Amino acid sequence: MKFLKKLKYVITLGVITASCSVMASPYGDSDVLFGCIIKGKTTKEVAVLRNNNEVTYLFGKSDINGGGGVIPEITLVKNVSQLSQAWNYSRAEGVSIHTLNIPENEYTYSVSYIDDGKNTDGEITVLKQGKEISTIKCDDVWEQHLGDSNMMHGIPDESE
Repeated sequence: MKFLKKLKYVITLGVITASCSVMASPYGDSDVLFGCIIKGKTTKEVAVLRNNNEVTYLFGKSDINGGGGVIPEITLVKNVSQLSQAWNYSRAEGVSIHTLNIPENEYTYSVSYIDDGKNTDGEITVLKQGKEISTIKCDDVWEQHLGDSNMMHGIPDESE
């Protein structure tokens, strides 16, 4: 009988522990296409989210004291048809680059993920009328699905 009581206690404790360890995403039901941390005077964060055919680009302070996520300074919401994606691969160098381009008036925010087989890097390039005006390197890429055809479906290729 003692064994059954202990077993019931362990099972109950396991259920409570499992239910408490489930964390809600700060981004709700959206899938994260890309996310990275940029360290500097203030820690910044970039998150690119997808919810059905809507993609949201968030850039801002990292909410390290709250529930996680980005405190947005820039928020862009676009339909997938307004975006473009590119994939470049150099067999000689073994480098793969996946890029998502998000246009906003005369600007384009290009989010890229670079993988050389050993290291992975991310960067955000801002273009104004097609000319690069800024590139920010990510210090920590915490999520990336720019090369996932299921998550990127419906986003036109850059060449189209």
